[in-house]
Amino acid sequence: NCIKTVEVGCILKKRIDHILKEYFDNVGITHETSVVKTPQQNGVVKRRNHTLVEAARTMLIFSYAPLFLWAEAIATACYTQNPSASPICLMARATPTKSWLWHQRLSHLNFDTINDLAKNDLVSCLPKFKYAKEYLCPSCEQGKSKRASHPPNPIPNSKQRLHLLHIDLCGPMRVASFNGKWYVLVIVDDYSRYTWVHFLITKDETP
Repeated sequence: NCIKTVEVGCILKKRIDHILKEYFDNVGITHETSVVKTPQQNGVVKRRNHTLVEAARTMLIFSYAPLFLWAEAIATACYTQNPSASPICLMARATPTKSWLWHQRLSHLNFDTINDLAKNDLVSCLPKFKYAKEYLCPSCEQGKSKRASHPPNPIPNSKQRLHLLHIDLCGPMRVASFNGKWYVLVIVDDYSRYTWVHFLITKDETP
């Protein structure tokens, strides 16, 4: 078993009780120091050292260690300090050119998701920068725009039946019908809104 600690200045005590040290050696608990000001590399600090404390308490319970050693064990072997709220705060800011380059490479993905991908190292070759949006992407703006509905026309376009027909030919379909039809022809009368539907094998069967 190994309990990781972060050594910043005099955070770790220089002296450990002889009984506690002997117990650590017996159960295989070792100290693993980290680089100054970078506690994120131990992978547990972001969970508010809950895992470390629970691991130490479990070991102490099963070893029937005296209660006066518990506080000393957790305070000495499980002391953590997190100067940074998140690892992404330690990342350098990407240039606008690089930010928009990766925005386009990832199919115009939003920048919050790109930062999550970079922080968790989920995309290969994605630099660990903090990506920011300097302006609104024209392609994203155009792709998300919605066209307004057509204004109502109180005057009818046709004055009698079969005066104006709307015809739409759809196909070929990916799967043919039971009768081997691949195309669908829809005819709508503008005056009466009567609709005809014809199924065709080939496009040249259109009347």
